[in-house]
Amino acid sequence: KYQGHSLNDYLAKGENVNSNLFDVALRFRENEVGVIADISNMFQAIEIRPEDARFHRFVFRENPSHPIQVYELTTVTFGDKPSPTAAIVTMRHVISEHAPDDERLKRVATEQFYMNDLNESVVNPAEALELKSKLTETLKKGNFAIRKWQSNVKEVCDQTEDTIVATALGTRWNLSTDTLSVKEVKTSDNVIPTKRKILAHTASYYDVFGMLSALLVRPKILLQKLWQLGVDWDTPLNDRPELCSLLSAINSDLQEAATIEIPRCLIPEMYRGRRPLPEVSIHGASDASEDAMGIGVWLRWSHSTETEAQLSFVAARARLTPLKQSSIPRKELQAILLLSRLMITLRNTLRFNITYSRIWTDSMTAISWL
Repeated sequence: KYQGHSLNDYLAKGENVNSNLFDVALRFRENEVGVIADISNMFQAIEIRPEDARFHRFVFRENPSHPIQVYELTTVTFGDKPSPTAAIVTMRHVISEHAPDDERLKRVATEQFYMNDLNESVVNPAEALELKSKLTETLKKGNFAIRKWQSNVKEVCDQTEDTIVATALGTRWNLSTDTLSVKEVKTSDNVIPTKRKILAHTASYYDVFGMLSALLVRPKILLQKLWQLGVDWDTPLNDRPELCSLLSAINSDLQEAATIEIPRCLIPEMYRGRRPLPEVSIHGASDASEDAMGIGVWLRWSHSTETEAQLSFVAARARLTPLKQSSIPRKELQAILLLSRLMITLRNTLRFNITYSRIWTDSMTAISWL
């Protein structure tokens, strides 16, 4: 700031036009072939008007003996409040202008980009290669360079990219097995446990699909108990035997986090590559205890001629129960509410033809209240 003022104080942020990350991640799991890529230097690919460049002046000299020179930034600048919105709107405009009749490309630009990261899934390798070619050529006309193509199908990957492991929206993607897992969080055995360090370690796990919900809820329960006990942020917990045993069990569970994987593709393996797909429905289960609530959602796949059905895990969530005391049936009802909201999101986001939805709970009292 200069004299209490900065450029961002006078710039409007603009509407948040970025796609919802969870929605993009869900649709990334829909079909057999996953594809990711990103637009290189997205901001620098967009020029700003000359009359606006004067607000982005800076002085520079390579050597103290050289005279000071004044420069102007002529492209969208990282750090400007409206830059993300300007970049997304420009990218979508390029697609609309240079491929006005291609509804598929326009849908991908609108729904499957999270900022400059593309995360899409298609039915077969031919469709993936066609998307790669069309998107590269169309964006190139607007000075955008989309690169770092990776996929579970090797011929779709760029030759310079890793064909074994990739990162998709913060989640580790094993390209060989086409499975997703949470990135490993390193731990140190010599760290003295405190409330601050437990919170920092727990928050280090990024789990968009909730595959570690059952593991991560335990340290959250511990943190809630520490709050109730009035334990300070940096008070060592070594001298509390009951807490040390609980911490040991939590750490043992978290060591297994890196081994937990889920299939990226929501379509069961026996139905992949076959169209039309069988009947699919959404099923959710919820439960609650004194300390926490847990919910999980699956897709159920079945043909009318088959006696058995296939399930695919979609997402799970775990929440601590409020400190204010309430009955177990009321907590079960709260879990059902959380589950219904998640299932509505999934039904509105996934592009499958979902025939029906069903919620499962073991609380007859909560059911009678509905």
